[in-house]
Amino acid sequence: RALVTRIGLNTGPVVAGTIGAGDRLSYTLLGDAVNAASRLEALNKKFGTRILAGETTFEAAGGGPEFRLVGEETLRGRTGAMRVYAVG
Repeated sequence: RALVTRIGLNTGPVVAGTIGAGDRLSYTLLGDAVNAASRLEALNKKFGTRILAGETTFEAAGGGPEFRLVGEETLRGRTGAMRVYAVG
């Protein structure tokens, strides 16, 4: 049986660090770029895709044939639409 995963890729500034104390330490990432990546991951269900990238990742990667524009979406918690690309 195949393992099916969904991935959301987004590029931008984040805050990374260890939170907690003692034996309850957890490494985490915070920021708008992380939240957008999470929303992109969830959009894979809507588009029937496995990997989605935001427009900042598309631009940082220099575009290319491995990216296919699937639409524009307004992600929860953000204003304005973002171009969304399927990767692969």
